[in-house]
Amino acid sequence: MYPVVGVQLHSSPVGGTTASGVILQDLSFEHLGEDTQCTGSSALGVDPNENFEFFDPRTSVSGLLFDDYTSKLNLCPAVDSGINVAIEDKDGSLDSSTGFIVSNNAEMTTFSSCTAESDASCASVCGNTCLRTLSLSVSSLTPANLQLVVKEGAGDAPSISLSGYFNYRDWDPYWNTRSHFTRRFFVTLPASGSYQAQFMLDNTPTWPVFVERSWEDVDGCGPAFSLDIDENGSRNCDQLIVNGDAEGNSTEGWWHTAGGIEISDLEGGADGSSFSFSSQFRDYSSFGIAQFLDTRCMVEGRTYMLQASVKLVDQDGSAYTCTPGNNQIAPCPSAHLRSRFGTTNPVDSSHTIATMDSWTTGDWNTMTGTFTVTGEEASAGSVLLAWHRTAAHVKVILDEITLSCVSGCEP
Repeated sequence: MYPVVGVQLHSSPVGGTTASGVILQDLSFEHLGEDTQCTGSSALGVDPNENFEFFDPRTSVSGLLFDDYTSKLNLCPAVDSGINVAIEDKDGSLDSSTGFIVSNNAEMTTFSSCTAESDASCASVCGNTCLRTLSLSVSSLTPANLQLVVKEGAGDAPSISLSGYFNYRDWDPYWNTRSHFTRRFFVTLPASGSYQAQFMLDNTPTWPVFVERSWEDVDGCGPAFSLDIDENGSRNCDQLIVNGDAEGNSTEGWWHTAGGIEISDLEGGADGSSFSFSSQFRDYSSFGIAQFLDTRCMVEGRTYMLQASVKLVDQDGSAYTCTPGNNQIAPCPSAHLRSRFGTTNPVDSSHTIATMDSWTTGDWNTMTGTFTVTGEEASAGSVLLAWHRTAAHVKVILDEITLSCVSGCEP
């Protein structure tokens, strides 16, 4: 038989400032324990299928009463699902002191003074403690075994390893490569502390292209902690584009803003090469191919030059003619940079860096443009290069894409 749960707590699927957590006040619970004859029954529990494996840290309880036949809390199903729970106990309703009730695992208890409640509850009590939660978003193309290792101090200081979450779909390359989606890490740590972190892949320092940040509990119970993330790992700031020629017959390193991306079914690429990239299902002119840029290379004042070979194909398979300089009638493709701050409620800004000066129908055309990194782009959580503006339903074919540093390239 399934356990009986008085109140099962759920979180918003996206978190952020539009959510507020669950607040339980002035409730009484009776006969929600083993006398239900359903093992694991309790007054409170957490949904083991939380979206993004995220639990909202603004969830709180106060004024709760329990009779002698009631088990107060059972976090075991959630903990077994990998969810790190943090419930603020504002008046000691769940224990004798105020603080947080958390999952009884290393991720939640290493940096706090916590006491295990019981094996049956899979919970620990962190008395007189304030916990804050920071959400980090990184490239969705990072491997599933990417870890965020967090330390308090240097050397052999205690550390925790956190896994990220991305709803990868083996059968759905459209979903997996849409630029809207990211792999998310949720870091819950004591307020006011100072911590260091490093992304690791197979025990090797790595950088996940970009890291966007947002506080899940903007008005938390105490001051924010600091998290200094090392930016180690290989980098190539002389050439930012990954897999710019599609010659591996792969879209590795590429996203799309919507519609999709694929290896072109046309015969060959530019300059007699074998492959090129193609947009898919462009229902709107804003849909297009995109690539996130390594944010470590976004140094203010540094100048980059974009070059790309471009061809357009109409929905009937015929060559499409665009009109350079006309954004209303048959506009040509343009490339723009989008800078983003935050992850759950992001703020974006964008500007065009390259357009077409001329167009030869049915042939490969060259797009060229330059940009100098602004202070905004240098401090952004992510920077996305994307193509758009071509009329809806027209396929945009790209090849020989480079984004080369031409000025201020010194480390």
